[in-house]
Amino acid sequence: MALLITTKLFIGNTTMYGINEAVVLGHLGANPEVKTFDDGGKIVTLSVATSDSWIDKSGQKQESTEWHRVVLRGGTANTAEKFLKKGSKVYIKG
Repeated sequence: MALLITTKLFIGNTTMYGINEAVVLGHLGANPEVKTFDDGGKIVTLSVATSDSWIDKSGQKQESTEWHRVVLRGGTANTAEKFLKKGSKVYIKG
């Protein structure tokens, strides 16, 4: 996924630009949801689970799962629809 989000910051009379980027490495919790439009365009929504585990102070293993909703379009959406399914491991950067 190639997604670039820029942020414009104003400090005094100076304009500064920042780049926000996220990396998500996880597994799909469901098959991709595909929406096709009249003009042939597609949007694919993914539900991606990421997990973290640690040992707490009492020596017990703890685990936490977070869910991320990722929306793809264009060629990336077509590829995701074709190759991804529930349980697929994905690396998304954007």
